[in-house]
Amino acid sequence: MASLIFWLFFFGLVNGAFAVLPMFTMKYGLSPDHFELHTSFFTIAIGAGLLVGSLMGSVLAKR
Repeated sequence: MASLIFWLFFFGLVNGAFAVLPMFTMKYGLSPDHFELHTSFFTIAIGAGLLVGSLMGSVLAKR
């Protein structure tokens, strides 16, 4: 049980690092004028990557 909680905590940290931090970087550093547009494109790319990765992972796990 402790191992499951640890990995969920670890996944939350990784998810935050890859999803939230780039959005703050865009808002306050890279593109403060158009960060809403860039954030929506970034979110679509992250979602597509997670979907493709989970599909590929399930296919590879069946082998």
